[in-house]
Amino acid sequence: EIAKRYSGADICVPRSRLPELSEGECYWYELEGLTVITTTDVILGKVDYVMSAGSGNDVLVIKGDAASIDRRERLVPYIDQFVLEVDLVVGRVIVDWDPEF
Repeated sequence: EIAKRYSGADICVPRSRLPELSEGECYWYELEGLTVITTTDVILGKVDYVMSAGSGNDVLVIKGDAASIDRRERLVPYIDQFVLEVDLVVGRVIVDWDPEF
C-alpha cells in the first residue's frame, strides 16, 4: 500500500548529485533546447526531449520553431550514424538527416 502512493510520481535528483560523465557523454536533460542543424546547415528546430524507443536506441524529438525550415516534429535516432556532433557550449546538435524526412 505504501508503494502505491509513489506510483507515477516524479523522482528528482539534484544535478550536483549526478555522476560525472566521460568525455563526449551527456545527460538527456542537457540536450533539451539545443538547436538541431543538418550537415547542409538546415535548421530543423530544437530538441524538445529525448525518448527511449525500446529498441536500444534513444530518439531525439525535434520541434520546429520560428528559426527552422518548418514547424514539423521530427524523430531522429540518437546514434552515431545520424548524430554527428553535440556541442553543449554552443548549444547545437549537428545531424546527418534529410530535412524532407
